[in-house]
Amino acid sequence: MSSTFLRRGTALVAVAVLALAGCSDDGGNTSSSSGYETPGASATPSGNTATPGVPATFATNATTCTPVEGSESKLVSAATLGGDLGTTPTITVDASYEVPDEGEVATLCTGDGPVLEEGSVATYLSRAVTIADGTELYVATAPGYMSVAKGELDQGALAGLTVGTRFAVTFANDGTPAVQVFELVDVLTQDKFVTDAKVSDAGLPTVDAPQGKKPTVTLPEGGLATTAPGVTRVVLEEGDGDVVKQTDTIKAFYLGVNGSDGEEFDSSWTRGDEPSEFPLTGVIQGWTHGLEGLKVGTTVMLIIPPALGYGASPSSELATETLVFVVTIDSVVAAE
Repeated sequence: MSSTFLRRGTALVAVAVLALAGCSDDGGNTSSSSGYETPGASATPSGNTATPGVPATFATNATTCTPVEGSESKLVSAATLGGDLGTTPTITVDASYEVPDEGEVATLCTGDGPVLEEGSVATYLSRAVTIADGTELYVATAPGYMSVAKGELDQGALAGLTVGTRFAVTFANDGTPAVQVFELVDVLTQDKFVTDAKVSDAGLPTVDAPQGKKPTVTLPEGGLATTAPGVTRVVLEEGDGDVVKQTDTIKAFYLGVNGSDGEEFDSSWTRGDEPSEFPLTGVIQGWTHGLEGLKVGTTVMLIIPPALGYGASPSSELATETLVFVVTIDSVVAAE
């Protein structure tokens, strides 16, 4: 038995055009390119959903965003951007602009930050407004996350774009045409996905993991504070079995708690004394990369930031949480 909490979410922009046009499925779930469901509602805000709050800011190493020139896109000509880089952008679109039936996607300016490579994770800020009068439908109050894939932008593929780039999507919005603008503010590359740490390192949770029993996690006084951009991995007990690969399906015992308050949100132990089974290509990236290279029998603590957890699913209750997992790898079910 597996947990829906661990299933890998969709790349947000991969469903942006469809979801913003109101074409999500009846259950509110979307499917990733890997075929695994995303828990919760659509990963992209719909035109009927307002999220009030203060727009987000984010540290970005982009310094400029150069306007696109010579584009045949009507959206590029009609759109006007505002706001400093690293702040949720503003956008207005000339009211004479007519949204195509299928919507339109266009890059409005090109950032001077690092190039997004396939397999990395991009951080974005976003805002959606109506075209006629600028009524706010959605504003990012915290950075979101999306996987980077190759392909065309209108299909949600971001590889080749640069940090600082801003692009927009127009959509019908049930008869009230609207536009959503995105800014790519950072990128997490695969070589930064995992940082190994020691039990004695300051600022980390402590774990009591008796063999064969449900572990307990105690957060440090004042809460969890970690600066690692990727997964912080602490091996609590090293096993002596086969080495786990990303393509393996494994069985594992695990406990997951919120990094903010230590509250448990998922555990294999609540379903009995048998380990849960997962293909590591179908779970959150914090597990995929955090368990790779470990041996069967190992018990490990994984501290997973939103970028490698549920940040790509803003509707998830865990979208902004740093997650703490204690995992014991029981066996490899299928190796590839």
